[in-house]
Amino acid sequence: ALLGGAGFAATPAAAAEVRASLSTHEAYIGSPITLSLEIADAGSAAVPQIPRVDGLEITSLGSPSRSSQTTIINGRRSHRVSETHAWRIVPRREGTFEIPAIQVEINGQTYSTRPQRFVVTRSETGDLLFVEIVGHDEKIFVGQPMNLTLKFWLPMGHVQRAASGNGGEQSTSRR
Repeated sequence: ALLGGAGFAATPAAAAEVRASLSTHEAYIGSPITLSLEIADAGSAAVPQIPRVDGLEITSLGSPSRSSQTTIINGRRSHRVSETHAWRIVPRREGTFEIPAIQVEINGQTYSTRPQRFVVTRSETGDLLFVEIVGHDEKIFVGQPMNLTLKFWLPMGHVQRAASGNGGEQSTSRR
């Protein structure tokens, strides 16, 4: 059974929940977004499969992340265990896209998420600049320092070389 607009699914007998979400609902052609699928309080869940969608390149971001949370309020203890699967989605054309409901089998029962919709447009500035931030550590902890690499790409058509009057040296300027 589906619950609320957040895309949660649950049954009364098993407190398992399945929720899908997108990192954004607006994207540009060629700019990746992330689809996340959280599976909570599931005894054993089959690895979810994402349906193919025409115009989208969908690739897994690897093994799921796992978390565990224990809460005690007024002497009542609750425990929640979840795993989150993630996929990188790169739109290849303009339009409105829908990731169909994702089916997940948990303890022999099938759960479904709500479909996820987003709109893809062409960038108004074109492909003048592309920036990527890359983390080098596979696992980090809250408060732990980490190294990041910031990469910039400029198309060659936007780099001009001009000879200066001092011995043929060249300088590079960016438009």
